[in-house]
Amino acid sequence: MLAIPPILAFISESGLFHFQGKLPDDVFKIIGEREVAVASAWDSQDWTDLRENVSAESGAWQTDRDFDKLINELVFAYTPQFEDGALDQLEDEANFDLSRCVSYMFNGKKGEALYPLLLTAYEAGGWPCGWAGSYPVGKLCVYYPMMPPNLDSLASAHSKRVAYQKDRARARLRNAV
Repeated sequence: MLAIPPILAFISESGLFHFQGKLPDDVFKIIGEREVAVASAWDSQDWTDLRENVSAESGAWQTDRDFDKLINELVFAYTPQFEDGALDQLEDEANFDLSRCVSYMFNGKKGEALYPLLLTAYEAGGWPCGWAGSYPVGKLCVYYPMMPPNLDSLASAHSKRVAYQKDRARARLRNAV
C-alpha cells in the first residue's frame, strides 16, 4: 500500500477548502466572491490551458496510477460538503492539481513556480482558480470566501463523508473477493 506523500499530509490533517490559512498577497491574488472565482476558473479556457501547458513542459503530466488513486481517495474523504453543494465539483480540480504536484515533485523538471504555489494555496485551505498576469509573471488567484463557511457544519459533513468513503471501500473489498 502506498504511503501518503509528505507534501500531501496536510490533507488528512486539516482537510481541503477550510479557508483558514493566510496567503501572502505578493504572490497570491485573493478572490472573495464565488462568482468571480468560478468565472476565473471555468468561464475561461486560460486557467485550464495554463495548467495543462505547465504540466506538459515540466514533465508533471507523467502521473502514477497508484498515486492518482490515493490522491482521489484523499480528496474525496477530505473535501467538505458545503450546505449549498456549490463546491462539490472542486474535487476534480483538486485531483488534477494535486496529482500534478506529486508527479512534479518526483518526475518534473525543477524550477517550475506553479506547483509550489498550488500546494501552498491548498495547504492554506483555498481554491486555486486562475492566474492574474502573463505566466510566470503575476499572481496565483485563490478563492477565499468573504464569509467563511460554518466550520461546525463542515466538520459534521466531513464526518458523514468519511463514513461514506469507508462504506464505499468496504463494498469494493467485498466485491473484489
